[in-house]
Amino acid sequence: MKPLGEPAEAAVVIGRFQPFHNGHLALVNRALLAGKWCVVIVGSSQESRTDRNPFTAGERIEMIAGALGEADRERLIVLPVPDLNDEPRWAQLVQREVLDALTERGVERPSIVLVGHFKDPSSDYLRAFPEWPLVHAEPVDDAQGSALHATDLRERYFDLPRAEALASFVGLMPSTTLDFLRRWQNTSVPDLLDMPTDFDRVLAVVAHPDDLEYGASAAVAMWTDAGKTVSYLLISRGEAGIDGIEPSECGRLRAAEQVAAAACVGVDTVEFLDHRDGTIENTVALRRDIAGAIRRHRPQLIVTLNHEDTWFGVRWNSPDHRNTGRAVLDAVGDAGNRWIHPEQIGGMVEPWDGVRWVAISGAANPTHAMAIEPGLERAIASLEAHATYLEALGGPMADARSFLTGMAQATGERFGGRLATSFKLFGEV
Repeated sequence: MKPLGEPAEAAVVIGRFQPFHNGHLALVNRALLAGKWCVVIVGSSQESRTDRNPFTAGERIEMIAGALGEADRERLIVLPVPDLNDEPRWAQLVQREVLDALTERGVERPSIVLVGHFKDPSSDYLRAFPEWPLVHAEPVDDAQGSALHATDLRERYFDLPRAEALASFVGLMPSTTLDFLRRWQNTSVPDLLDMPTDFDRVLAVVAHPDDLEYGASAAVAMWTDAGKTVSYLLISRGEAGIDGIEPSECGRLRAAEQVAAAACVGVDTVEFLDHRDGTIENTVALRRDIAGAIRRHRPQLIVTLNHEDTWFGVRWNSPDHRNTGRAVLDAVGDAGNRWIHPEQIGGMVEPWDGVRWVAISGAANPTHAMAIEPGLERAIASLEAHATYLEALGGPMADARSFLTGMAQATGERFGGRLATSFKLFGEV
């Protein structure tokens, strides 16, 4: 490692920048002095808009780049990184992203330093990178002499009259951030679109018992009420889901609870593929099994669960969920091609290319929603049917009524105030 008096190949700054203020700018300017490349890690990159995270990763990148001159922007690398509920894994992800970005720019075996300061417990993440020497940057104070903090600025921005808040920010953030906030105040999160209704058959494909009951089952209740045929396909029996109950017994219990849960919302077809819980992989074999079910059930709409790496950018998603969701998306194409898994074709089974949409439940960035108030009570009963699992789970997610009602109310804020459930829709949108 080079002495800190010499520029390192890269100096790293980490933050959420909600919004980007003069304290952040001081860190970036210090990094531009400390490294040939300034690498800025934008955290919470996949979160939906909330009071704590009102600005998207793209908007924060715009603020950061806008505050710098052209020459400095040429040495700037901005890397959006999701939050993980596991600091060592998050730190490894940050390190990998930084190394990959530098390698792409022809920098091999780079010397790297970390720029920052310990202002309060929120800075403890700096300790996750002991192999990167810390370059100290003096904190920037606000008008009262306290360290400038984005939380205070956010609260002021949303709590005070907007013009008053913006006037108070002069001298606390770059003028380009002020300009951004003036423009952004007229920006609103778009309302969710209505889910399509012109279909007759639905196939819901998820990894475990209970996956559909955390949101999608209210929609299922509405669909079965409307006379649509809904079938469930479970990749596993959830046999690894309860510590203290042996898998053979647990799988039997959870499968029975899933059948009872489905009945609460009008579903009487529940199939299990019996892949092993906890070790589901996106393989050709899994795609074959799902494609076979698509060919047999011939749905126009398929429902599955969040297949992204995280839940709303804050908690790492299960590999079973990730692999199942991605296999579902791949299997849709397989099912329509007679030359893929041709051994399934024959008798009553033919290729099926009639899937018009795949709806992802639990997506961080949903596109569509449907009102579910008439089906909410049955959805609550459906989740409560997983009694053994909920007793072992404990915590807020075990309170079916509170959890599902809260989700429906939050979704309704983008759906005309109606109790609703949301989906990210792939296909004919």
